[in-house]
Amino acid sequence: MKLRAATKELRYGAAHVAGFSRLARSRLAETLTVLTYHSFDDGDAHPYLFRMPVSRLEEQVTYLRSAFEIVDLEDGVNRMTGTQTDSQGGSPGRPMLAITVDDGYGDNHAALVSLARRSQLPVTVFLATDYLDTGRLPWPTRISSVLHFASVDELDAPYGLPLRTEAERIRAGQLLRQKLSCLDHGDRDLAIAEIEQMVRPEGLQTLKPLTWDQVRDMRDAGIR
Repeated sequence: MKLRAATKELRYGAAHVAGFSRLARSRLAETLTVLTYHSFDDGDAHPYLFRMPVSRLEEQVTYLRSAFEIVDLEDGVNRMTGTQTDSQGGSPGRPMLAITVDDGYGDNHAALVSLARRSQLPVTVFLATDYLDTGRLPWPTRISSVLHFASVDELDAPYGLPLRTEAERIRAGQLLRQKLSCLDHGDRDLAIAEIEQMVRPEGLQTLKPLTWDQVRDMRDAGIR
């Protein structure tokens, strides 16, 4: 599985894809749309992170195949830049769509491996490799988790952020992510650990990242 730097364009969210008209699709001819997912579930709702039900993912893929040529992200970029032509395996005139998944949550393995093997679906996963095999989540998600389950109504100084409502906790998360993004890795981890001690989360639920063994299994299934 490769990590790539590529410009991502999400023209329409998954909730709007089923509403594409023939005219809209014609306007997308000879373009590349990149549809990005993050996390998937098996029917259990998550308190602070939107997760796509696997059954809905499969329904979306079925529709997308009828409306788009689903391509590997790298192949799509190469065709858009002229380094690969439609004659090398593409479908002239059909809009292209690439499916990507960000961060590398552990649920990606169960959701994608079977689907990729069964339907030969090209998928590109962008991994946050620092978190693989650690059991820790990417730091922005960690902040959301800690604040959602906070047992206090305010994050004290030096932050001074109210946490009485879910809206205030979401806003606090936005401000903290902005503030902590300028810190180096070590200082940021220390700051998040301090915030966790201050808000004393109760009933903390979290997601696990992929393991390297799962990543290798996904690679063997054709996921890139």
